[in-house]
Order: sequence, then structure tokens, then C-alpha cells
Amino acid sequence: MYQYWGKAGLVDGQGNSYHLLPYHCLDVAAVGCVLLEQHPFLMGRFEQLFDLPKATLVPWLKMLLALHDCGKFAESFQQLKPELRQTWWGEITKTNYDIRHDSLGFILWHDQTAIRQLLSADIIDSSLYRKVLKTWLQAVTGHHGLPPKISSVSAKTYFKPCDLANAAEFFNAIHALFAPDIPALVERAIDEDWQDKQCSASWLLAGFTVLCDWLGSDSAKFEPCSDESLSLDDYWQQYALPSATRAVQNAGLLPAQSASKQSLQHLFPYLKNPTPLQVQAESLPLPQKPQLLILEDVTGAGKTEAAMMFAHRLISQNLAQGVFIGLPTMATANAMYERVAECYLKIYADKEKPSLILAHGARHLSEKFQQSIMEYTAKDKAYGQKEATASVQCSRWLSDHRKKALLADVGIGTIDQALLSILPAKHQSLRLLGLANKVLIVDEVHAYDAYMNRLLQRLLEFHAFLGGSAILLSATLPFKMRQDFVKAFQRGADYTECCLQQSGYPLLTSVHDKKSSKYREAFQINKMNNTLQCALQ
Repeated sequence: MYQYWGKAGLVDGQGNSYHLLPYHCLDVAAVGCVLLEQHPFLMGRFEQLFDLPKATLVPWLKMLLALHDCGKFAESFQQLKPELRQTWWGEITKTNYDIRHDSLGFILWHDQTAIRQLLSADIIDSSLYRKVLKTWLQAVTGHHGLPPKISSVSAKTYFKPCDLANAAEFFNAIHALFAPDIPALVERAIDEDWQDKQCSASWLLAGFTVLCDWLGSDSAKFEPCSDESLSLDDYWQQYALPSATRAVQNAGLLPAQSASKQSLQHLFPYLKNPTPLQVQAESLPLPQKPQLLILEDVTGAGKTEAAMMFAHRLISQNLAQGVFIGLPTMATANAMYERVAECYLKIYADKEKPSLILAHGARHLSEKFQQSIMEYTAKDKAYGQKEATASVQCSRWLSDHRKKALLADVGIGTIDQALLSILPAKHQSLRLLGLANKVLIVDEVHAYDAYMNRLLQRLLEFHAFLGGSAILLSATLPFKMRQDFVKAFQRGADYTECCLQQSGYPLLTSVHDKKSSKYREAFQINKMNNTLQCALQ
């Protein structure tokens, strides 16, 4: 298994350098391990969605991540670097690389003959594979942003017998290294409802694998290693984990610590006379669970400040760790970026350096955003000579591609950047992962056509399933549209559905689940005395 390359020609001026496949697989697993250890909120989401305790789940996740590139054991892939393949194995016979290595990895686990060889040591029963591992492996092997292609082709078409044997050896080795609890998983897999839940949870696993592979493939952080004498355990402890810790820290992925609950005047000092909506955003009780808030009021009523106040409170209650604000146009997104840049740091604790990112196709034209891009260093005290970077900053790693934008602490962008997370688009699962710890704010929801509204409903459903909260803003929202948004969120959060009754204006609708009475609340704002009239739905 040490005679397979995972990355080759990685370093400038060193075209013949290569990184052994087992070591690259451990790099990616190490990134996942570090992220889950240093990102408790994300770890909690995994526990909730997979319905497994951390002690059981983490070893399985490490092993799954280490298997993400198992398709590279195929000679059809290895022959892409012929000098290495010939040095190790002699004549090359399988040169047809018409199926990419991510799909080859799933073929390896989809072909019944190959499975019997991989599981020949009776480490894992084949029924457990069918019930659970097949779903998980499909998610991790699709680590290039698309699900792997499922094919009935035999693994022998692309893997030589020695390749299959070495893939099995690697599987057994990482099983021994991470020692996942098989009896606990077997016991859990008896429940068919739990099995079905894994299909939905696999979306988060797919996005997580993409993120870990991107970081674990950075040759600047994970130097190529061709030393075949290292055991997997030695490489894991001495190289993979330390490099992964540096890579995660330098990427700016770890969320900033939130501030304790602040007053409306602290967040927005210019608000001398808050509107009734803003007053309620500061005082309305918020339950400790995912929720949907719909703010309907006239233009100029301060809906943006109210939404940010609600978002701040949800973050301070540890229901979220960041915000993404979706707007209908690039112009409105630019304007919102300028507004949020003035206050977003107050959502977080002193000395924290949260990333603020602008996400749309023409963001390179925003001078303020370009000035904010900086190399992230955990102990950086000097922000440079440009004053803008002292108050607004974004990690260079997060800013180099819009696909990473939703991973920042605070994101402002066009709504399509969020909608791509529920469309059959490349890396959609990575966007879902980025939204999982965010309060999703969508402005001007009345401005979209029927097609966009249906997509937004599906986004709310996915977001609620992942445990997220959402805030919708509108000046003129039809009753049916509001009802559709509410039902979509309730489906995703598995809340009891109900029909709204309140149709007043202006209106603040709060959707959450109360186990005791199973009701929803809609509040009509009384502008005369700054109070809310509550109507049980």
C-alpha cells in the first residue's frame, strides 16, 4: 500500500516530488479530526444529524475521511504518473482512465467481488455495509463536489488484483489505527428510521469531506512525503495532526467567539428612537431551538437593524455562530456589505477577528472588500497600514473562491449564492455545510418570482433540517407566500405544521416548536404603544 502515490508534482521546481497515497488520506482525516475537535458547534451538528454520540461517531468519521481517495489505488489512475507506477509495479496494462478516481472509489465499494475482498477479514459484516456504510462512503468518495457516478462496471476493469489486495490492506490498517466501535453501530443500524436518517445526514458529510480534502491537499501545509518506512501511526502523530492543526488555523475556519447579549443602542449607536419593530427585536423572547422569523413592515421601519439584532441574540444563545444575508441584486448586496461592515464586530467578543465576506460575481469591483482580504494569523496584532483591514477583514483562503464564501463568519451576497446549496450544482454540499452554523437572513423576499420562491422554500427546509434559524424580511409579503415559507421550515425542522391565521400589517411572525402545546405565534405590531398583540395559531 506504500507503493501508490496520492499527490504528485506538488511543489514548484520539484516536478518529480510525490506524496504517498496512505499519507495523503491520513492528512485529510487529520483535518477532519482537528476541525471537529476545535469546532464544538459543528461537532454538535454531526452528533444531532447522525444521532450518534461523539465517542462513537468521530472514529468512524476519521476512517471514512481516510477512505475518500481509495479510488486512487486503481492502476488506471496510478498510470497517470507512469514513471512511478513502472518503478513500483513494472508493466502498465490498465491505461483507460475514463472514470475519475472519486467514482472509482465508490465502484470499489459497489462491486460485490471487491467488497468481499475488502471485508475478507470479517472486520465488518456486509449487512452493516449495506445498511449504513454504503451511504456514508458514497458521500465521502464524492469529494470533488459531485456525487460519484454509480456504475455496474466491474472493479477489475480499473483495479488489478494487487491493487484490490493493497486497498484491502489499507482499509484494515486504518481500521486498526482508528478502531471504530462496530458493535455500537450494528446495534444502531437495527432501527430502519435511523438508517433513513443517514441519507439526509450524508449531505453534511459530503460537504465536510470536500472541505477537509481542500485543506489536506495544500502542499504548503502538508509537505510531500515519500518515506515508505513510516508506520501509519507514526505519520498520523508526527506529521498529519500537527500539519492539520496549522492548516485549519491559517485558513480562518474556526468561528469567532460571540459576544454576550448587547443592547440595540450598542450595536447601532445612531438609533436614538428605535422603531416598534426594532424594540421587539431586542425584547421578544427567543426559545432555545431553531426558529423562523418573518419581519413585515414598511420601507424605513428598520428591518435590517431588527434582523441583525435577532441574529445577534440567536448567536449569543449559541443557536448559531454567524450570519449570511442574501439579497436580490449585486447593488443591494454591496450596499448591505457597507452597512454591516460598521457593526458586525460588535456581535463577537473583543479581540476576535471574524471574517466578513462579499459573495457575488462582481465582488472584485468592491474596493473595501479587496482591502479587507488578508492572510489570517491567530496572533496577528498588526493589521497593516490600511485602516480598513483593522475593522473589516477576511481570510485570504476563504476569499479566493466564491464556493468558500459561506464558510466565513459573516457573509453578504446575492441570494443565488445560498440557493446553489440546494441545486444540482458542483460543491453544493460545501455551501450547505457553510450555512449549517449561520442565521440565514433573506431580504426583500417579495421580490422573487414563483421559481425562485420554490427554491427558497427548499433552502429553508434544508437549513431547518441542519438545525439552522432563518429571518425573512419584506415590505409586502402575500399571505400565501408567508404560509409556504412557514410550512417549508416546519417540514425541515420536523415541527408540527399549522395554518397561520394572522394577516395584519405590519407583522412579526415567529415560528418555533413548543412541545407542550404545539403552537406557533404571530404578532401584529401596534405602532401606538410599541407592543405586540399575540395571536395563537
